[in-house]
Amino acid sequence: MQSSAASVVHRALSRRTLLKAGALSMTLPVVASCAGAGGGGSSGNGNITFLADTRDEWPRLEALMPQLEEKHGFGFSIQHLQETPLRAKAGLELTAESTSIDALMMDFMLLPQYAEGGRLEPLDPYLEASGTFRREDFRAPFLDALTIDGKLYGVPITQDCNLLIYRADIFEELGLDVPDTMEDLAAVAAELADWGRADGISGIAMRGQRGVGICEWTWPCFLRSFGGSYYRDYPDDRTPALDSDEAIEALQFYVDLLSAAGPAGAASYGPTEVLNDLMAGKTAMVLDSATLGTSAENPEKSTVAGELGYAMVPQGPAGRHPGFYTWAISVPAGSSRAEDGGAFAAWMISPEVAVEVGFSAPNQALENTYNFPRYEGYAQAQSCLEALMASLEIADPDYRPRNAQAQEVGDIVSVAVSEAVSGQVSPAEALREANEAAAAVVAES
Repeated sequence: MQSSAASVVHRALSRRTLLKAGALSMTLPVVASCAGAGGGGSSGNGNITFLADTRDEWPRLEALMPQLEEKHGFGFSIQHLQETPLRAKAGLELTAESTSIDALMMDFMLLPQYAEGGRLEPLDPYLEASGTFRREDFRAPFLDALTIDGKLYGVPITQDCNLLIYRADIFEELGLDVPDTMEDLAAVAAELADWGRADGISGIAMRGQRGVGICEWTWPCFLRSFGGSYYRDYPDDRTPALDSDEAIEALQFYVDLLSAAGPAGAASYGPTEVLNDLMAGKTAMVLDSATLGTSAENPEKSTVAGELGYAMVPQGPAGRHPGFYTWAISVPAGSSRAEDGGAFAAWMISPEVAVEVGFSAPNQALENTYNFPRYEGYAQAQSCLEALMASLEIADPDYRPRNAQAQEVGDIVSVAVSEAVSGQVSPAEALREANEAAAAVVAES
């Protein structure tokens, strides 16, 4: 039987966000990738079931499955979903009384509400039993963000923030300086757009697509750098402040930047479209997750591998805000194989496995994954690892506030940003409507 806290979380999530979002996940196919002892698409015959996204790391993890089978006597099958339906599917599985999912990728922002509601298994005993887990192998804020009441409910596979990634060869050719301020960013993006227009090269590509963690991942860099925030004084005063002068200025800047120097159809751009433009040489800059660098530096996939420079996100009137994010591996409390799920999670993030797979956690994997050679022809070019490590030093886990309303408010914010980028409404109107909707969510909670 659920605790009262679990019941409250279950009701709140099921009634509003999860069932609404879950309808979306049911319209998309789940792609099952199977290997190991069971095969044939079943989680039986020794396999546990892992719910995950579609990243490039999973085939490499599957190739290491014999190691897991030798150590623990079971393999795994993966159910793949894109990022937005993954969040919805995870929520539905976690709020069910039982589930066939034995381990899953968890958005760290949503983890506290499930952990506090008793829907996740504490991982500490499994990590201790593994003999490979050491807290000092991870940057402390990432473990802290996954710890509730002294217990660890997820292990990070990423240690991530936003970077400015740019074509160092073009900057060298044009004699441009790396933008350090938002004003610099707009000026350089405009110059690059003028230079590349005839060849279909945008000055900058960024996300405009609706979705929690989609455009709502990059725009807060601008929101916070202009002095805006989701709430008046989080966590003490949770009155929504999305319609503040600072927030409106930040969204107007974002819209103007994409309108003047961005790609056509920027409102439809998510991480895939941004990355594709970068790898195809169709944009001179992106402001996005550092993880894009791992694909853009792969010469088998990218036309710009070896030509990129990396920098911290530009600063605005209220400073520099690169973001903070991790995907974690968690174990549903409703799984009948929670012990195997915990052993699987510990195996995945052991330094030896994580380095070979290409995660960015633990620290050994981060240093290996992002240690691309620095572009030598442009004196201002930093390596990805150098820019990332400097950014993680100032990254704030509450860059986007983590609370029970994070998913609903995040979606509201993303609608406002996407509609403003598309030109459907003005930034001021979009944020006024968003603030009213967020206030209603907070009042209902």
